[in-house]
Amino acid sequence: MIPPGAVPFAAKGLARALCVYVNADYITEDAALRDYAFAVPSEIEHESDFTSNAKTFFAERYGGDGIGEHGGAGRCGTTAEFQIKGIGRTPLIGGHLGEDGIWHTHGGMACMDAIREAIWGEVFSYALPHGAVRVVAIILTGTDCWFEGPRGERATAPRALVVREVAIRPAHFFRAVYFRPNPALGLESDASRVKRAVNALPEFLPPTNSVGRVAPIDHLIGGLAEMASRMASQCAAAQSRRLLHGTLNGSNIGLDGRWIDYGTATLLPTYANAKSYGAPRQFATLWEEQTRPAAIIDQFCFYINKYFAFPRGGMRILSDALKTHYWSSYDSALMMSHLRMLGLPDDLLKSVAARPESVALARELMNITRGRNRERIEPASHESDALERNILGNVLIRLARNVECGDPEVELSELLPDSQLRERLCNAYEQFFGILCQSEECAGISRKSLTTMAALKAAKLTRSFDELIRQEMAMDNYRIVQHALKSGEWRDGITGKIERLRDIAATLYSSHDEWDVLAWQHRDERVWFMGRREVWRSEYRGGHLVSKNLDPVNPALVGMLKFWGDYARWFV
Repeated sequence: MIPPGAVPFAAKGLARALCVYVNADYITEDAALRDYAFAVPSEIEHESDFTSNAKTFFAERYGGDGIGEHGGAGRCGTTAEFQIKGIGRTPLIGGHLGEDGIWHTHGGMACMDAIREAIWGEVFSYALPHGAVRVVAIILTGTDCWFEGPRGERATAPRALVVREVAIRPAHFFRAVYFRPNPALGLESDASRVKRAVNALPEFLPPTNSVGRVAPIDHLIGGLAEMASRMASQCAAAQSRRLLHGTLNGSNIGLDGRWIDYGTATLLPTYANAKSYGAPRQFATLWEEQTRPAAIIDQFCFYINKYFAFPRGGMRILSDALKTHYWSSYDSALMMSHLRMLGLPDDLLKSVAARPESVALARELMNITRGRNRERIEPASHESDALERNILGNVLIRLARNVECGDPEVELSELLPDSQLRERLCNAYEQFFGILCQSEECAGISRKSLTTMAALKAAKLTRSFDELIRQEMAMDNYRIVQHALKSGEWRDGITGKIERLRDIAATLYSSHDEWDVLAWQHRDERVWFMGRREVWRSEYRGGHLVSKNLDPVNPALVGMLKFWGDYARWFV
């Protein structure tokens, strides 16, 4: 899908392209090289690096905050199917190309950054209810590009092309007010471009529940409400999992809710109101992220009201009303995302979400994650004492395993010194499971099965996933590239890391709309806990085995036990 107003430009075929990662669900290696091994040459590349082949791509025009003097995609080339990030300088590059502006104008993408984009595309696709833009291939150009070193120095690194999904974003409908295009391009005026795009907006907004033919104005109103709801649920889900985009704005979130561009993304070690250590102050912290889509809505409504051809004179989209809907959706989504920490099927949770017992438990869980973490923290490192401990998973494990017997308050005294919070939480948890066991949806389901599902989810909340901490990922990606430069082996290191972290993300973040819960995944091996039958099912090498008890010789089950280590005893 090519957004309205996109600008065509030519890229040249690469003479020594190498595909080092491909997502077989989307594309083959041969197709990736045939259709996407093209780039715009830079000043540090040579004529011999390219072939005589050429292909036309399109640079997306967009505006809004965060793009400076550019007119949109300064280093992305789009086709009807996919987009290449790092393709080189496009006609929409603005401003000067001197030393100060080189990092936003050189047009390339270093291989280390390409690995990061692929990893986060997979992680967010599992972790967020509306997913993220995924990378379908990484292609090495066989050349170098500019790269900012760890101390801000100007260096070079192997250049890569990121082939990814296309997304229509709010910024495609915003003015780029500081962009001054080359007159020789003969571009449509920015105001005219936005007016044309805004009037085509209804066809790009996410679908609503309306039945039959819907008038454009009704589709516009309903689609904007759906967009706002999706943005809200994305932020709430990320926060409940300590995941942070960092710089959400109109150009890195889709109208369908998907997140895009992951240079500032990170996992935080706790629920403290922090961000990546060392990140600029303007980066959002964990509990500020939800304010960014609200600002996008304000800007969006301004351009809609300015340019949309409303069928009735004086009609307007009220920004305050849409933001009220956004905040209401966010509050509901945040409460629901905390209930999902109990590891139970969505349909079951939704059936009891409005019950006072559910609301009370969600509030107590939010008291642990957010209640004590409102103050903004600028950590000196991700191990800063100011971040406290991440206790939530261990709290929920103890609650799950003591809901039938024992004294959970005693078990929790070390983790939760606040006796009043401890008492409220234990009472709310016990009452919540009481209404669950009485519900029609749980007929025939044992309490042991419910608590096993809850303990498994609690273990997921507890497990460290430090590879997603921004600085840790950057350093490891750098090591992978340096090793590949010496050994000449690129695919194993890059594809191996992307797929390994994808499998961990699938294990920790996969939704379970049904009663089967993914307990472990590695390539073609998976282990599920089947809540209705209270058994474990393994799938490996094209087959499957169902067992009441874990089989120590089943390779998939052995892999799961090794993955969880000591935590396995809580739910096995």
